[in-house]
Amino acid sequence: MNVPAAGATLRTTTFEPAGIIGGGQIGYNWQLSRWVFGVETDIQSSGQRTDGQLTHPGGTFATPGALLVVPPATVAYTEKLDWFGTVRGRVGYAMDRWLPYVTAGFAYGHGTIGGTATAGPFIGSLETGKSYAGWTAGAGIEWAFWRRWSAKVEYLHIDFGDGPTVPIGALLNLTTGRLTDEIVRVGLNYRF
Repeated sequence: MNVPAAGATLRTTTFEPAGIIGGGQIGYNWQLSRWVFGVETDIQSSGQRTDGQLTHPGGTFATPGALLVVPPATVAYTEKLDWFGTVRGRVGYAMDRWLPYVTAGFAYGHGTIGGTATAGPFIGSLETGKSYAGWTAGAGIEWAFWRRWSAKVEYLHIDFGDGPTVPIGALLNLTTGRLTDEIVRVGLNYRF
């Protein structure tokens, strides 16, 4: 368990990772007239990441019973979304071989942050991970192109909330910002 340091805090901006994902999904649909209702779950590995650097000018901080002096510091970091999954409902409207739909539900995943901190002559490393739970919503269109096969294009917005706080020595913390993800993905489905 990471215990925040008593002193200064650096905060990253919103973490909006970029990179490639790949995985699989399974789901179930039922149709009433032209309306299609379904549930889906998916999981994927992620190569998404972002790099950044923060600088703290240093300063003096009063705490109960002590006066703390924090030297100027620079932190270079990399935030990664290692993997994530969703469990979603979806509602669509069937038009010939096309199915436009909206979808929303629960999102979960795991991310890591690591890097180095430099304060005067001292250099230290930092690394921690966090399991995330949040929500997702989006829309897509699916095309039944041959017998039981269909292809889809889908957009999802995912919000995992704030990331972890990482202590850097005894006097400095790195607090990671909100993790959001904008995903456009294509898929190939087989209907049993």
